Amino acid sequence: MGYTILQGLRIGASGFHGPYLDRESPYYWPGELPPRDLPGSGIGIDGSWGRGPWNLYGEMQWFQMDYTVIPTFREHGGYLEARRILSPRWYAAARFGALRASAGPGDQVYEAALGFRPGPREIVKFDYMLEQYPGSTAGLDHTVAIQFVTAFRAISGAWN
Repeated sequence: MGYTILQGLRIGASGFHGPYLDRESPYYWPGELPPRDLPGSGIGIDGSWGRGPWNLYGEMQWFQMDYTVIPTFREHGGYLEARRILSPRWYAAARFGALRASAGPGDQVYEAALGFRPGPREIVKFDYMLEQYPGSTAGLDHTVAIQFVTAFRAISGAWN
């Protein structure tokens, strides 16, 4: 669900509860209860704000997957993004995201992007991402990417 508090400011929330596993999953352990008896649940909140050339976006999510033969798995994560329109065709953005779990070290992601709109249904993004794994010997991952995003009309037809 979502609610627009005032023009440019929107908040939302979501949630779920119910079975999340099947017997073919690699995380379904021998001796575990039937999948229908293992509930998973999650909640999330998100928000967006825009004024003039600035836009801010953010989201947080919390998940829990219950087990009986191993400890319950919990995970939470979120991101915060700021975007500025530089001209009708150009924008710059920065994002910070983090993910933490009860199993494993989690990670943090720092990202900076420059976007260009060559046409009404196209975006070319130039992106740099630094991914950090706290508590891990893996250290840092650096990624440089160019991405082309487009939209096209669905193909449709009709016959008599």
